[in-house]
Amino acid sequence: MKLPSWIALGCLVTFASAAEEPLWNLPSDLAGKTEKASFRRGYAVGTWINPFYLRGDFDGDGKPDYALLVESQPDHKKGLVIWLSALPNSKGIFIGAGTKFQETDDWTFFDAWQVHTSKVVRQGASEEKPPHPRGESILIEKSESASGLLYWDGRRIRWYQQAD
Repeated sequence: MKLPSWIALGCLVTFASAAEEPLWNLPSDLAGKTEKASFRRGYAVGTWINPFYLRGDFDGDGKPDYALLVESQPDHKKGLVIWLSALPNSKGIFIGAGTKFQETDDWTFFDAWQVHTSKVVRQGASEEKPPHPRGESILIEKSESASGLLYWDGRRIRWYQQAD
């Protein structure tokens, strides 16, 4: 059976357009960062948790910031990268994925995460006083086990253990 030429042309245009689409459905601000050669040489977007990226105001400046799951290449160590609007020329702040943070460079231990919108942090598992984040925080969780917050203190990303 021979297809009319207009159907064949329509299929060709559809497939060609789909091939040009980015691999991930990311906001344009975030997609631009992951498409840079410096990122692609060392990292792949992680997909082991849904959602695989978070949007929040982590530095407290009222502008969107992003956190993205990543996997280092070629050793496949897992972690995340945080891009703050207050640091527009930054290559990102890597947590795990081959970069040591909190005594490990492979953050395979967590299976859930979300934006913690409250700036009020309750007493955690230790005697350490609760922090006063500049903006929203990232709640990192190991389901039914432990959790902690990643937060910006105005100079760097810090960790506060919530529960064990």
